[in-house]
Amino acid sequence: MKKKIFILMFGLMLINSLVFAETVVLKSGKTLQGKIIEKTDKYIKIDIENLGIPLTYFFDDIETIDGREASKPAESAIIANANDKITTENKLETNTPTTATEPKRENGLSVHFVPRSAPELSGSNKNGFMVSQSKDLKSPSERPIFETPEKLVEYLLNQPQEIRENGIWVIVSDPEAYSVDEIGSTEALKSLCRQKNIPLFFCRGMLLPNGWVKADKFNFAESDNLIKAREIENKANAADSRGDYGGAIELYNQALEITPNPAYVIHDRGMAYLHKGEFDKSISDLSKAMEMSPNEKDFIAQCYNDRGNAYYDAGQYEKSWQDVQKAIELGYKVHPGFIAALKSKGYSK
Repeated sequence: MKKKIFILMFGLMLINSLVFAETVVLKSGKTLQGKIIEKTDKYIKIDIENLGIPLTYFFDDIETIDGREASKPAESAIIANANDKITTENKLETNTPTTATEPKRENGLSVHFVPRSAPELSGSNKNGFMVSQSKDLKSPSERPIFETPEKLVEYLLNQPQEIRENGIWVIVSDPEAYSVDEIGSTEALKSLCRQKNIPLFFCRGMLLPNGWVKADKFNFAESDNLIKAREIENKANAADSRGDYGGAIELYNQALEITPNPAYVIHDRGMAYLHKGEFDKSISDLSKAMEMSPNEKDFIAQCYNDRGNAYYDAGQYEKSWQDVQKAIELGYKVHPGFIAALKSKGYSK
């Protein structure tokens, strides 16, 4: 009887996985199995089986989905999705604080989560949430350490308004350094910050300074993939620097298969396409990178500058000039030689 029950349960589990799993075939030839959890007019997000994290793939890179030719959602579906999003946002509006700008780490509370296994990292043989940077602290030696997330949040709420509005920025170490209850503390901190509408961000130390992710998107397994992707991207950058643009692009593609934060990798691949002389692909990648990180002002400014270079090399001087102006408006220091080159084409302020 027990054996029959086990077989029945196994069968139901198998049927469930077959019903909800979808097969995505990339143009590179790679096949993915998982559940599509988000679909826009530009990309899909798929929760890969046995990986536990969502990955982003653009329609330009997809051959088929469940045997059907990949296609963007119909316009009516896009409008419906947009309306659903607006409705959801309206429901959340009463619980979500509105701020003029995105939170910034330099204006918030910077914290190192010191593991119990390595208290010497705090310089005082203590472990917990160590405040390492805050505008109200007189000197670096004044570093309070809180053993519980509740104490850390209480400390934040007693800070000046600017610090409170910019939230908590937590640097974490390798997941193996933490005990189960310590990892549980990070989840408790997420819950507390959600309840009190406090911005919260996490970053693995190895991924500084560009590895910050919002708390609701952070988990240690995902950060491991970010580190692996960063290692591949470093190899790609080296290949690009020595003129092996094809090899660099291949490595960037490998990094994109595992990184849950693809904007920077797509940007760098776009630069490799630029160096290789494939301007349309470069412009496409740099545009995608901006679409994926619309609130990162400095990154957007760099993308405008770099896309301006791609447009220039493609002979599209008007678009190049427009991008340069946008980069300047966002505070990017465009190379004087580039501006001079555009002026020689008849473009000037």
